[in-house]
Amino acid sequence: MIGFMRILKRTALMLLLLALLLPLFACGEPGSGPSGIQPPESGEMTEGGAESTTMAEIEAETETSYEITLSSAYKIVYPEDPSSEIFLAANGLVDALFARTGEFYEIGSDLVLNIPGYEKSEYEILIGNCDRDVTRKAASTLRAGDQLITVIDHQVVILGGNDALTAEAVNFFIEVLLENESLPSGILYRKDGTYRLDTVSVNGVDIRDFRIVYKKGTNSPYYDVAMSLRELIRDYCGYTLEVVDSGEAEAPYEFLIGDCARASVGSLSADEAFTCAMKATTDGNGCKIAFDAQNDYTIGRALEGWFSQYFDADASGSFNAVIEYAEKLEAVTPGKPLIEGATMRVMSNNILSADQIETRAPLLVEIYLEYLPDIIGFQEFPPEASTLIYQKLSEFYGIADENIGTSATASRTPIFYRKDLYRVIEAETFYYDSRWPKTHTKTLAWAVLENKATGQRFAVLNTHYAIVSDSYDTLGYYGKQYSNSVEGVQWRNDNSRQVLETLQMVREKHGAEIPVLFMGDLNCNVNSEALKMVGAELDNAMSCAMVSKSTGTASTHSIGKAPSTTSLPIDHIYVTSDSIDVYTHLILTSGENVLKSSDHCPVICEITIK
Repeated sequence: MIGFMRILKRTALMLLLLALLLPLFACGEPGSGPSGIQPPESGEMTEGGAESTTMAEIEAETETSYEITLSSAYKIVYPEDPSSEIFLAANGLVDALFARTGEFYEIGSDLVLNIPGYEKSEYEILIGNCDRDVTRKAASTLRAGDQLITVIDHQVVILGGNDALTAEAVNFFIEVLLENESLPSGILYRKDGTYRLDTVSVNGVDIRDFRIVYKKGTNSPYYDVAMSLRELIRDYCGYTLEVVDSGEAEAPYEFLIGDCARASVGSLSADEAFTCAMKATTDGNGCKIAFDAQNDYTIGRALEGWFSQYFDADASGSFNAVIEYAEKLEAVTPGKPLIEGATMRVMSNNILSADQIETRAPLLVEIYLEYLPDIIGFQEFPPEASTLIYQKLSEFYGIADENIGTSATASRTPIFYRKDLYRVIEAETFYYDSRWPKTHTKTLAWAVLENKATGQRFAVLNTHYAIVSDSYDTLGYYGKQYSNSVEGVQWRNDNSRQVLETLQMVREKHGAEIPVLFMGDLNCNVNSEALKMVGAELDNAMSCAMVSKSTGTASTHSIGKAPSTTSLPIDHIYVTSDSIDVYTHLILTSGENVLKSSDHCPVICEITIK
């Protein structure tokens, strides 16, 4: 899936800290630079760039040739939010200039553009994708594997198709170009990558003439989608398009993400949660290709399908994508495709309470958006997750028992359900009788849901069983030292008793034959007495899955490390097998999102309620 959430954004606080820790410009004493050397002979410092037609426009803008002499009047500038590669390369250049000239050069972020009263110098060495027109001009000529060093309007631009290539270009500047006392205007160095495609166009227009425009707003959901489209284009042909917000002046050729208020396109309308509206217009005034939906997830998924439809993956040489249609709606199938025969996906996931949840929550959200289960049973769901997780998923999910939040009695085992597919008939959450009373995670939530399309009802029970941890002061609380192998077993057995009592109550109220899903972090394996009690009424999906199942692997692990392959899982999904067919049972045990998001692996089943 595209996008979203592919890169973790830095918060405003982090940017503020960056500004405080790294001075915008570290001032040194100005001085006269080295002088008196001749520019290199033609072609001496270029690799395929001097004859490159992609730089023709930049070269044409230089009406007369000139030379520049580097001195401490030049400032070293890097992007507002630099990667470590860019930051280290920029500081390495400062060190090299000092070693070469004995002068201190000012260095800082292009963030200074936003400081009232700051006057931008015309003498800058720009490293990476700085917020400067000359950088944008140069970037428009580069592909993903290219490097360029050029002098435009007395400014030096050092740029690569990615940060690593930019850092390499800085090294070339240090090792080769600094040997010269003056530098000519125009291209000093260009190295082109190798590409399968020479040119790519859309409706006959070079794709480099397009830019990507997103609807700007507070926490705009469209920025990530715009960046994802840029990545798709970059991966396809090597070109990196400019991304701007819709408040900027209109240009002739644009990809539009969200309602960007363009007269030639008008307003798009997508009423369904998983439907994307699209429109393409091409006339004498330019070409606009627009996308809008109720959420960024749907636009992202629709864009992925649209791109594969119109951009031939096997093309070589030159390729023109012909995109001509009035407004149309594109339906998106949410989540990964289900295995043949299955009609639902359910998941159980312990998310490790509030421990470093700010860092882990985006990884968890990516998992849920990738699979988009019909039902998610959470354990250790902390109050902070209401904002960090639920709000990110609220376009798609409701909560069966809405008692989540900051109160001590709030549910820590909420049941999320796809609100486009199901409605809640009844729901409740309660704490177990047997548990360590100083924690708030050992709850049992249950809900009866109804399929909106068919009217079929089913029950979901989701829970977190008790445990006796070494951190519990049972001696001080009970006057006796408890152990997990004795009292912990007794607590979990009693938890199963309450589960079976709740199951009986649900059947009495909603029918003895109601299909049932029971899931959770049960803190014990299938050989335990507690789960044997449950197994007398329900079947473990790991045992009854008809197509595939995860066996011989633990469901818990240390953060960042894979789980053991010689242990049994303690996270489970149970079903009434006479009314529910289980096709697949999967414990996710690999991938950065899984291993770094929690100390429990998600358990996923694909099922059909008969």
